[in-house]
Amino acid sequence: MSLNPQLPQNAVSNEARLAAGTLYDALHRLVMAGLVVEAANRPAPERDDSRRRYYTLTVAGRQLLCEEMVALEAVVKLGSDRLLREAATRGAGA
Repeated sequence: MSLNPQLPQNAVSNEARLAAGTLYDALHRLVMAGLVVEAANRPAPERDDSRRRYYTLTVAGRQLLCEEMVALEAVVKLGSDRLLREAATRGAGA
């Protein structure tokens, strides 16, 4: 199972703007897949809002997250290696 979503344009700036429906649909799919569960512990009442739901990764969710991180790191390494080779080629030809 792959959870690679299409990244929004501003993903590089660590900001993601999701419509509420998009977020809740994604959470629902993650819960149904057994990758997250609603957390049993809540923040202190002065920091909490009864409308909020808190989630935590399951063991399967953590495992899949690790696998996805390894796969993404490999993609980044391939891209970095390619850029470095291209820069070296341009530098040698200059």
